[in-house]
Amino acid sequence: MTNQEKYLKNYQQLIHFLHNTVNHIENDLKRVKTTINQLNTLNPYDESTWDAVENMLKEINPHNLQSYFDSEKDENVIEGIFDGYFMIGSDQKKYPIPANYSSKSKLVGGDQLMVKVFPDGKMIYKLVKPIERKHMKATLSVDNDSGKPIAITSDKKTYLLNQAAVSYYKADAGDALTIIVAQDDSSSFAALESVIKAAKEK
Repeated sequence: MTNQEKYLKNYQQLIHFLHNTVNHIENDLKRVKTTINQLNTLNPYDESTWDAVENMLKEINPHNLQSYFDSEKDENVIEGIFDGYFMIGSDQKKYPIPANYSSKSKLVGGDQLMVKVFPDGKMIYKLVKPIERKHMKATLSVDNDSGKPIAITSDKKTYLLNQAAVSYYKADAGDALTIIVAQDDSSSFAALESVIKAAKEK
């Protein structure tokens, strides 16, 4: 790969990342504005509107995620949902999941996690409630736009993979994979279970 090709690839990855980030921000703002408008039409002192408020809360926080401060241990505890790269906390913040932890724990998009945040900034993650899973066979490939590793199943479904897991198994494009995905296909992110190396031509 020439320097120019490498530069263009990095440039395209950055543009792709920024577009996705902007889209997420715009979608979050729309949700917030919609919720505020709905709340403005309700009367908190009118019992007939309480069910509506509860339903809105379920839409915003369907997993009933919690956040609290443990004064005895002097730590903040935040629950959240793994999206493949981050834990989306109950406070709607994105908490970075170490790639090695994600790989070793075989996290799947939709898993419920908990993070303990200590005064010195140290963060400890724990898998609280795994999403229902299923195993699938796939082939390792590389996304042309992002350059990230992907798994392609026999029915042409595409799943994003953890780069740390791919590196650990020393997997290459064309290798056969066993992946773990959400049972309800609610996530485009898969955990890597095993790799069968493709035979090399002599």
